[in-house]
Amino acid sequence: MRTHNIPLVLIAAVALALPARAAEVVVTLKPIHSLTALVMEGVGSPAVLIDGAADPHNYAFHPSDAKALRDAKLVVRIGPKFETFLDKPLQTMAASAKIVSLAEVLGMALPDGDEHLWLDPSNAFLAVETIGQALGEVDPAHAAEYARNAQRAQSRLASLDDELRAALAPVADKPFVVYHDAFRGFAARYRLRMLGALVSGAEHVARARALSNLAATAKSAGAACVFTEPQFSPTEAQALAREAGASLAGLDDLGADIPAGAEMYFILMRRIATTLTGCLAAKQ
Repeated sequence: MRTHNIPLVLIAAVALALPARAAEVVVTLKPIHSLTALVMEGVGSPAVLIDGAADPHNYAFHPSDAKALRDAKLVVRIGPKFETFLDKPLQTMAASAKIVSLAEVLGMALPDGDEHLWLDPSNAFLAVETIGQALGEVDPAHAAEYARNAQRAQSRLASLDDELRAALAPVADKPFVVYHDAFRGFAARYRLRMLGALVSGAEHVARARALSNLAATAKSAGAACVFTEPQFSPTEAQALAREAGASLAGLDDLGADIPAGAEMYFILMRRIATTLTGCLAAKQ
């Protein structure tokens, strides 16, 4: 068999012509994955760990997650107090990766320490800037593209914020109760009258005394709606709604049934606003 000697100059020219490989990026939650995908558009695609209705506070780590972390150059999470399941895996499997904890970014609006930060578009605005900078550090060959994408994403997020504010303004005075306090940031951003939540933090069961007090508050204030979440049992919310004479509807802070991708965040936030306005406006 005859062989050919290929000039080194030609090999170098071909190598330079090939596109630089994007950084391997792992993101914990779908809403943050969506923001990261926006910044990486045209360059690469991030991987997401929690894709579905699993509770991020008590997520069961999978073998496929381990492989993703071992290959990662960048890991984007909410923070060490949120995805606690990641503490040890990050130390043992992603020791050389850059870790971005969005809850620690200066300027993030975290009411009373609540870290469901993606439910406030002003936080998402900061997140895409932070993610863009981090991507540029681990993948400098595409830094300019990440920066441009982050700016475009911020423009879309600003428009989304205006859209949601206009949609929610007519029901801003209608009182309501949520199952989980994840929505405090959303309520604060759009000045909604959220009376409280049945559970807070990583709790999964409503405490009897807190439930009784919240039911009294909801009844006194004339709560229009009580919202359940797909990750939790609706039993307590149903009981509270009956006692308060309120309507019952479902809110999902994670978008369990929304396909992962760049548009996921916008679909999620519009769905939350539509669900809120639909229930609150119907109650006279």
